[in-house]
Amino acid sequence: MTRGEKLLLAHKTREQLEDYLSRYDLEIRLQSPPRHLEPIATVCALLLDRLSACTGATLETRAFADRIGTLTARAIEIWKRPAAAPVLRLVQ
Repeated sequence: MTRGEKLLLAHKTREQLEDYLSRYDLEIRLQSPPRHLEPIATVCALLLDRLSACTGATLETRAFADRIGTLTARAIEIWKRPAAAPVLRLVQ
């Protein structure tokens, strides 16, 4: 693979990763169920691996990894909160 092809692949992967990170953030803000969050987190991890393979370990890949970690921690925090108990009332 030539240098130009690597740069083009890195650019496309970076754009896809940014897109999926924004989707992941949106899903977290919407408090989507974990079954909706897990595939997006998996895709982000795969795209980060592809970017690391193209560019090597750089500050940019480390920043993306930190961002994925932060989003994952937020998702776990949201879903580990105890749900409010429903208020039961007698209807006469």
